[in-house]
Amino acid sequence: LLVVATAWMINLYNFMDGYDGLAGGMAAIGFGAYSAAAGLAGHLPLASMCAALAAAPLARAGVDEDVHALQQQWEQIKYRKAVADQAKAYETLAATAAGVRARHADRAEPEIWYGIILASYAGAKGGLGALGLAKDAKAALEHALTLDPKALQGSAYTSLGSLYYQVPGWPIGFGNDAKARELLDQALALNPEDRKSVV
Repeated sequence: LLVVATAWMINLYNFMDGYDGLAGGMAAIGFGAYSAAAGLAGHLPLASMCAALAAAPLARAGVDEDVHALQQQWEQIKYRKAVADQAKAYETLAATAAGVRARHADRAEPEIWYGIILASYAGAKGGLGALGLAKDAKAALEHALTLDPKALQGSAYTSLGSLYYQVPGWPIGFGNDAKARELLDQALALNPEDRKSVV
């Protein structure tokens, strides 16, 4: 029984990780309680450290929630909106995504979704006027790679590779099949289980 209880406690956070925000919420509550107890006992350095640890998952939760909301709205547009209405909807969502990336300027995830939304907007808009949007999407995805190339399981590489493949090449655009393959190979190296979406 002791072995089972020990194994359960060791893997508790793995079990909770499947529920959005549960593991982070438990960490915030636990370290918040430790901080309060340490403060009451007069151990101010320990109280400060525990307070900082309690705040960390809450900050992370804000980014995750914002990014999840962008993803859900993007899915609604892509899979449920009429094709004729998509460009306008992506334009509105791009403005929302710009606000999210401004609030979390040090994080790659909002930058990746900003790039994905701009690329989708470019595809829905079509024509030469979409090239400016594609270039802005490219810049956002490249910036995301400088922040954290592993964010969202290497999604910046996948999205950037798709852009290089879909955009016309020189002299019209920046499209380049060899560069697309290079980026998609990097995405595959980071996330081998995603082979079907890359190949």
